[in-house]
Amino acid sequence: GRVTKDDVLAATTGAAQASSGLRTGFPPRTPNLDGNIVLGPMGEAIARRTEATIRDVPHVHFSVAINMTEALDFRRVTNRAQTGSTRVSVNDIIIKATSLTLRKYPVFNSTYEGDHLTVHPHVNIGIAIALPRGLIVPAILNCELQSLGEIADSSKDLAQRAVNGTLHQAEYSGTFSISNLGMYNIDSFTSIVVAPQVAVLSLSSVKPTPVVAKNEMVIQQTLTATLGIDHRAVNGAEAAQFLTEFKRLLEEPALLST
Repeated sequence: GRVTKDDVLAATTGAAQASSGLRTGFPPRTPNLDGNIVLGPMGEAIARRTEATIRDVPHVHFSVAINMTEALDFRRVTNRAQTGSTRVSVNDIIIKATSLTLRKYPVFNSTYEGDHLTVHPHVNIGIAIALPRGLIVPAILNCELQSLGEIADSSKDLAQRAVNGTLHQAEYSGTFSISNLGMYNIDSFTSIVVAPQVAVLSLSSVKPTPVVAKNEMVIQQTLTATLGIDHRAVNGAEAAQFLTEFKRLLEEPALLST
């Protein structure tokens, strides 16, 4: 009944694999002896839904570069002031900015119903999480009611339970989704809208980038945000308004505390 060295090493290895499964991926899928990579029930369901979504939803994408220098400083100051164990991540800051933007532009927090849009009373932001068995998009519920610190706690809890397979059914009812590939050093990408949602936000790595400011070349920590929309429900001008507000909040992060 003793806890041995082998037990500790095995537990440590398991924890590391769980962590890397969320942040840095997992071993590549390899074929079986027949040369096949079996999708399995979950993979087949994802394939069917993806095919139906890309066929039925007219996708349009819009991108904007965001100066994250102030947001990174804000994160450092916030984490120094934290008394608990949870630390605020860049993704938590992005979720908070998204939540505030959705409250200002509720058309993006809706579902397409054919002849009308149903605007949801709460902001449930789905977070794309890649697991060995497939991609899932569980949601942090009621984001509009949570502070930045509470979002950080909720995000950490959601990620852990996604790995452990203990998510609740209600957490699959996102009203808007975010896909963040910042940990993979990706410059930019587009995502498929998670129907019946009407928009999805894709986020790149934050990288030092030379930009011109006040006629001088400076280095800024820059993020590329790409908003994908269902053009049946949302138009380009609305998408531009959304990204402008989202950019403003991240470049003036003190607004996230209001």
